[in-house]
Amino acid sequence: MKASKNQIISGVISFAENELIPKVEDKPIKILFATTVLLIKANYSAADPLFENRIVKTLLSPDAEGLYDMDVLFSALEDSVRTYGGFPLKLPSVPVLSPDEKVLTLDASDVAEIKRRIADARA
Repeated sequence: MKASKNQIISGVISFAENELIPKVEDKPIKILFATTVLLIKANYSAADPLFENRIVKTLLSPDAEGLYDMDVLFSALEDSVRTYGGFPLKLPSVPVLSPDEKVLTLDASDVAEIKRRIADARA
């Protein structure tokens, strides 16, 4: 599956709003996630630094038409989750608001849901 940057962002926003944010139990972190999603929804270019990250660029680079090959990324994610049982996301501490670091684990159903939401954004 190939997707544009905007389609990827749209799919990830949909996943974050409907699946990820509801799983976050820490209220300050939930509010920060929701605020970040709202800011990116208002201005997709706010996500540009994520696409410029060296690691992301290594895993996910656009072709000549500006489309990203999501099959490579999802194949790697699906294999990793199948092998290791989950993909931990470290949520950094936020001084005063949420002083303890948290971990949120994405499982195979989350990976499938992100993939589906990006595919839906292509339609």
